[in-house]
Amino acid sequence: FRSGAMDDALKSIQGQLGQNKDYIRTIYNSARNADGNNVKLGGDEFVREANQVLNDNFASMSLPASVKSILKHFEKNPDEFTLGKSEEIIKRLNQAHQASLKPNGTASSETYAIGLVRDVLNNRQNTTLQNLASQNNPAAELYQLGRKAHGFNANQIESMPLLQDAVKGVEPDKLFNKHVLNGNVAELKQTVDLLNNVNPQAVNDIKQQVIEFISNKAVNQNGQFSPAGM
Repeated sequence: FRSGAMDDALKSIQGQLGQNKDYIRTIYNSARNADGNNVKLGGDEFVREANQVLNDNFASMSLPASVKSILKHFEKNPDEFTLGKSEEIIKRLNQAHQASLKPNGTASSETYAIGLVRDVLNNRQNTTLQNLASQNNPAAELYQLGRKAHGFNANQIESMPLLQDAVKGVEPDKLFNKHVLNGNVAELKQTVDLLNNVNPQAVNDIKQQVIEFISNKAVNQNGQFSPAGM
């Protein structure tokens, strides 16, 4: 197997994912600098709801000190809990959530507790963003756009095993064997559709390599055609 075709395809896919990230980053940077970030979201209500959910799920003791300090801060200073600040908190919760995972990538009790607080904040943000965007709040409109773009990108990666492996840095030859030669029809169609958008030539090159692979398999050691090898 020559990895050139898949290598080109992989570079195209990674380039597209990089462009997506840059686009999302640009939207969020614009949102953070837009008017409307100082709208208050009700810090006392957020803290009260988060603590209630933690108690209901017996998760209060598992919440790490860094997240507890966030809740205590806004309990004492509820007016500081603004649209802009809530976006900062989501970022910190995402980082804490990732850091709390076990070495094998599974959730710990801390992960679960952080997730509960994050869900409360996400729900509060979603409702607020919809209301503010309907009032033409510039920051809210941009945050909504950023969330949609991020969600689309994440869903695309999640729905395509090839993209997941590309993000992890799996070698081109392994990608070719796993997702082209041994991929199911639905996954292969997704792969071809994606590559047709970012690098149509890569699709032709990969098709050619598949033909070569099958031809080589179908010829036995004596150079004769052998269906058994296919």
